[in-house]
Amino acid sequence: MENYDLKLHHFGLASADFEKADRFLTRTGYLAITKVQLPNQGVALTMYTKTNESNIETITKVSTPSVIDNILKNGGMIYHICYTTKNVKSTMDIIKKDLRVIPVSVFDSPLFNKKVYFYQIQGFGLIEIFED
Repeated sequence: MENYDLKLHHFGLASADFEKADRFLTRTGYLAITKVQLPNQGVALTMYTKTNESNIETITKVSTPSVIDNILKNGGMIYHICYTTKNVKSTMDIIKKDLRVIPVSVFDSPLFNKKVYFYQIQGFGLIEIFED
């Protein structure tokens, strides 16, 4: 069985209220390091970091419609896990040998200045992946 060669980058947290998400994260020791707006998706992205902890990205609704509208129907939640890899295509080809993979979207992320890929992995959930 081949290794997927993935490295955890961050957890993605959907939130309808930036101030509440920010207050919780900063009061647990996280520091907001980058914030960008994605007007075409109706969201703002903020990356939080904390020494020796996993990064957390908040995806906050800023207009209607937004790409997280359906997710927010259940309240704010962690809804994706982001990984980095050396080669997205090779990694996804290996994963596809084991699991059903549904491509969701691809776009240039101003948060990372890289192309990011979203896939729904059957039996696991939504992943974001980009090359390191």
